[in-house]
Formats: sequence, C-alpha cells, structure tokens
Amino acid sequence: MRSRLPLSLLAGAAAGVVVGFVLGGVGPRRELAAAEDEIQRLEAAMESGGSTWRSPVPGLDRILRTQGDGAPREEGDPVAHPGAEASDGPRVAMDGVDGGVPAEERETWRDRWRSRVRRSREERYDAFTEAATVQRVRRIQSRAALLEQADLDDDEAAELDGILDELNGSLAGYGEEILMLASRDEPPPARDLLGITHDVTGILAGSQRRLEELLGPERMAGVDTSALEIWNHVDLDRLEPAARATLERR
Repeated sequence: MRSRLPLSLLAGAAAGVVVGFVLGGVGPRRELAAAEDEIQRLEAAMESGGSTWRSPVPGLDRILRTQGDGAPREEGDPVAHPGAEASDGPRVAMDGVDGGVPAEERETWRDRWRSRVRRSREERYDAFTEAATVQRVRRIQSRAALLEQADLDDDEAAELDGILDELNGSLAGYGEEILMLASRDEPPPARDLLGITHDVTGILAGSQRRLEELLGPERMAGVDTSALEIWNHVDLDRLEPAARATLERR
C-alpha cells in the first residue's frame, strides 16, 4: 500500500519552498564576500536594539538574518564598503562560503512563527526593516560585481537594471500573499500553494535566464558565482508594504 503524508506536512514543506525561493533559496547559499564589515555593523545594531525577528520558514533565514541565528561566520564571509552606492560600487572580490542555518537548528515554519507571536508588531516590523537593510548591502555589492567583473557597457548595465527591476516588481506583487502564506497557523489550501509556487518560481527562473543570456557563457565564467545568483538581487525593500500589512493583520 502506498503511504500518504499528512496534508499539514506537505503544506508546510511547500510553503517553506515557496518563501525560500523568493527570499534566499532553499538550503545554504553562498554569501557575498563584499559585505562583511557593513553587515556586522548592522547586525550589531540589531542586537543592541533587542531585535529578535526570525523567519517562519527555513529559507527566509538566508536573507532575513539576525544575530543569534546559530550560523557561525567563517573566514571569507562578506566584506562591505560602507556608503557604497549601486551606481558606482567599488571593486568586489567575492569568496563563496556557506551562509545557511544548520539543518539541525531549523524549526518548522509554523513553530518558529508561533515562538514570536508574543512580540509586538512594532518590534517585528523594525526587525524586518533592519534585515532588509542587510540585504540591501548584498544587493548593491552583487550588482557592482556584475558591472565590473563582466565589464558591462552602459547599454548592458541599463538592460541589467531592467531585468532586476522587473524581477522585484513582479515579486512585490506577490509580497503580501507570500508573507501571509508563511505566517498562517494552519496549512494553506493546496490550490494556494500550487498557484503561488507556479507563479513565483516562474518569475525567478525567467529572471535568472535573462541575466545569464545578457552576460553569455564566456563572461559568466569570470564572474563570482554569488553575483550570478538571482537570490542576491531580491529587493526586500519592495516587500516592506507587504510585511507591514501582514503584521497588522495578526
């Protein structure tokens, strides 16, 4: 007889995959080696401010990091240049390292969310925006690496920006749905999971393909892997309205 998993387990796993795809990938992803100083400063500020926002699903911890997540920093982790601008970022040298949370420290998305529901909306919102600031550094450094290491001309840089703007604009359209999906205490209906999985993975896959077509195989070989990963170009600032709306509903 064929065994059948409980719907709650399937739904929880699917929700984790969906949100993980959008906010950092499933499982450990390489960190940019161009953002460490700034990220450490921002995370120190988060810790001193008492911020304890954690993602409700494993995939979110790739980007929505906070102090105390149990993931040790390693030599070669991101090194940032404070004040770097997206338009004229400095030379970026990136060494890939695993930046994910160890599997044994991951809770189910519902357990992790429930462990935080007693915190005020303001605290959780502030923690989200602080995490978005950390991701902003990664995003700026990723773009800077592409511009310099792939030696993009002005037209190509404009095309790159168009790809990334379309990516984040499309994801923002699903932001509230994605975060509400992660915040539910009960498994969402299978129809919701299937629909958003189809849409979101299509957005990400399409953007990744366009990025690689812009660079071409020859130039891609000279670009650090982390800068080529579409996850590092997700703009959490575009999901801020969704985060606010989601927390206000709880």
